[in-house]
Order: sequence, then structure tokens, then C-alpha cells
Amino acid sequence: MRCNIFPRFAFCCVMKYPIHLYIVLLTTFAAFGQQGGTITLEWQDSHTVSVNETDYKVPIFQEEYARFDYAKMQLVFSLRKQVQGAANPSSLAVTNIVYEDISPAMLGSIKASGVPAALDARLLPGKARDLYFATLQLNPIIREGQSFKRVKSFTYSFALGGNALSLKSGLDTNIITNSVLANGEFYRFYVEKSGVYKITRSFLQQLGMDTNVDPRRIKIYGNGGRMLPLRNSDPYPDDLAENAIKVVGEQDGQFDSSDYILFYAEGMDNWSAENGTHNNLYADRSYYYVTAYGGNGKRINAVPEPAGVPDVTTSEFDEYVFHEEDIINIARLGRKFHGEAFNVDKVQEFDFDVPDIVPGPASITVSAAAISVASSSLSVKVNGQEVGSVNIGPPPTNYEANDGAVIGTFNASSDNITVTLDYNNNGVPTANAWLDFIVIKCRRSLKGGNGQFRFRYNDAANNTGVIQYQFSSATGISEVWDITDIYNTARVAENSEASFSFKANMGEVRQYVTVAPANYFMPLKE
Repeated sequence: MRCNIFPRFAFCCVMKYPIHLYIVLLTTFAAFGQQGGTITLEWQDSHTVSVNETDYKVPIFQEEYARFDYAKMQLVFSLRKQVQGAANPSSLAVTNIVYEDISPAMLGSIKASGVPAALDARLLPGKARDLYFATLQLNPIIREGQSFKRVKSFTYSFALGGNALSLKSGLDTNIITNSVLANGEFYRFYVEKSGVYKITRSFLQQLGMDTNVDPRRIKIYGNGGRMLPLRNSDPYPDDLAENAIKVVGEQDGQFDSSDYILFYAEGMDNWSAENGTHNNLYADRSYYYVTAYGGNGKRINAVPEPAGVPDVTTSEFDEYVFHEEDIINIARLGRKFHGEAFNVDKVQEFDFDVPDIVPGPASITVSAAAISVASSSLSVKVNGQEVGSVNIGPPPTNYEANDGAVIGTFNASSDNITVTLDYNNNGVPTANAWLDFIVIKCRRSLKGGNGQFRFRYNDAANNTGVIQYQFSSATGISEVWDITDIYNTARVAENSEASFSFKANMGEVRQYVTVAPANYFMPLKE
């Protein structure tokens, strides 16, 4: 997406990636007793939605019910009502649903792989200024195998008598009166990168924790390094969430010197679509809290494999590597940061090491910004091969800079990738450019020998049935964990051989991590 950024004079921040567009007009009316009604959606195909000078073609229905989330490229039905008391989410009933089939082409800009497989109707109670509200949300387009259908009409009903909450979809509907930190003794540590961490008894003692405890009661709390969502209605824990962990040697009830904790910690190195960055804009550390207070803790459990012959077998995965530095805020306001400048060093190289890369097509994305009275550009080469150019025009009036991006393809032939950026200021000596980020997407073999790594198979979202992941040179891998839900890590495979495999269901992209005992990450303390 292209957009102008960095206003020179402004009373509010204009950001490269604005807060999600809401096409919503909320109708409010008082209601008594049992609530309900019938909704008929009047669909229009190929409707144009404009977001910051970019047009999206999507099927749409009445504006008072429709919300297009351009970051996820999905459509949501949302109806908000004023009611005479707290709505009860568990009482929601959606019946008499009428669907119609649609072709994939009718989705327009909606991301087909992200279309959910269920209606997922949910009722979100809320209270503001002594007024009670209820918000009904559901997915108006769903996927059935390789086909799609959309809702034409439905009937809904719900009762009053629940708790008034902040509108947070998919979270526990109990009001939190005390944090988990309110009772017991907690000890804080932090991580910076995502991965499998090992916590020893010695480290806990350095934190000041008494390790003469029953290890089965050890718990770790933390919400990872991700930023809070910009919308209050997006799911996010109201308090510190307990993470599933593995405590090696806990069976005897003693935390001995040879015992230790393993768990997956989310660091500060994950892409945020709604913020347009890989870096947390507000923190450099992801904090976690450990305690032995209370009952037994949450543990990493095994997930049964699906039965049957696999429909897809792969020995490769989709690798994603990036470079992004937050060095300068060009406009000195807002949340957008950039990295290396090109006014002095006009040619700069960036090296990437991708072990076990699969030779073949790969892609590169380069995002940058520039300030100049004339158009300027950053040419992009990968291992000496020209792949494209980031062309940036002069910024509009009252803007500090303009931005641009290019997506190119190249042939991956070795584990070492060198990206060369060459800035052409078009003869304007005062011009300058700043790198935003570089992203490389390629294929990588499922092999051990290079430490722990995260992996995913993107085509799983576009297929149904069972997929089998096959590993080789894998003596250094003891387990594979499913980390799609960072709070509920699950074990999908154990291994002690040179090669092994495991099966999983398709229909969505799931994230995994290999557990490599020779390459555990170590947490940090203040």
C-alpha cells in the first residue's frame, strides 16, 4: 500500500497504517425483556472501499451492520443495541440462518485463506455512562471446504441478566476484580526474542525465589511481546495469562538442581499488521512472572494426531526473515519509525543467513521513505541480481517525507543472501532516504542441525484434510510444539531418531517450533 506520511504541522498523528476502517453506523434503541429480531442482509457485489488512497473491492451489505477490517482483509457483521440491563452472552441463540453460495471471485479483496469456517456468533455486553449495551457480531461469509457462502438472513435472541463488560470478543466473561499478582510472591524476568526458553533452579534463585517448593505448583504468567490491539473489541487478556510450561523432573515433588523449566516465550520480533512493524513500538522487553503460589500449574500436553492417510506431505516450510531497525522518527510525532539513512552512505548491504534454504523462487519486500523536491529511488539487488526499485515521489505540502515499497522476486540458490540498496537522489544533494524494513520469504527444508526454529505451512489454509510434516537430520530435535496459541503450547511430536514425522489437520495456518536441547534460549533478569 502507498500513502503519504509524516505531516509537518498537525495536531494529530497521521500514520502509515491507520486504525482499522469501520464502515459502521450503530443503531441504538431501548429494549425490554427478551431481546431479538430478524436481520436480512442486502448484499452488493464489488463495492469499493477506499482506505488512504487505496481502493478495495468487497461484497458489502447495509452500512449500519458492516465493518471491513482491512488489516485482516475480512468482513464482519456488527449490531449494537442499547438494552435495559446487562446482556447474558451465554443466552445468545442465532437460528433460521439462510445462506447463498458465492464464487471465490465474488470475495474481491477479501482474503480467501482467512475466511472462517464457522459463523462464530457472539454477544458482547458493555456498559458506558450508566447505559447498558449489547453488541452482536458474526462472520457473514464462511468457508466450506473449497467453497464459500454468505448469510442472507437470520433470527437472533438473547436474555438480560449477565455481566456488563468491556467489549472484548472471545475472552472470559467473568469480571476481574483482582489481578493474579494480588496474592502470592511473583518474580519477574524478561526475553527479547521468541523461542523455547530454559529456566534453571539457579536462575530462579538469582531472581530471589525460594526453590524449596513443589515444582508441580510452578506457574509462569505473561502475555508475550505483542502490542495491545488498537481496537478495544479485539481479543486480548484482561490480566496476565498463565502459560503452559514443561517442568523436567517435577514428578518427585522436589525441585532439584538438575530440574528445569521449558516454555515458549514470545519476544519482540513478530509482525504486527495493524501497526505495520516487526518491532514493539512501546517496549524492548517481553516480561514474564514466575510463582509457586496456589495449586498446580498449567502444563504442555500432547495433542493426538489426526487419523488417516495424509492428503499433503511436505519436507519444507515457509520461511520468513526480516531486517528492521527503529532509529529515527522522521516527523518527530506519531508511531512510525525508520532505520538506516542513505544521505551519506548511498549504497548499503544487508546480509541474511537462511539455513537449509530450498533453491527456487523467493520474494523480497523493501519499504522505505524519502524526502526530496524531486522523485528519488532505491534500487534493490539480491546477490547482485536486480529485482526492482522503490520509487518515491516528493512529499505533499506539509508532509515531512513520502514512502514507498516494492515487492520483487529472485532465485534463491544459497543460504547466504545479500541485499544491496542503492539510493538515487536524482541530483538533489539535500535528498535523503530511510529504510523501513526488508522482508524475505522463501522455502526452507525441515531439517535439524541448526538449532531451534519456528515454522509454518501457508498453503494449509487453502486445503482441507491432513498434512504430514517430514523431518530429516533431526537427531538434535527432541520435540515439536504447536505455538499457534502462545498461552496453550501443545506437544505434537517427540523424537529421538534421525528422521521423524507428525500429522496435523489443515484448514488454517498453524505455527510450530522445534525443541532443540543444544539450543535452548536463556531468559534475562533486570
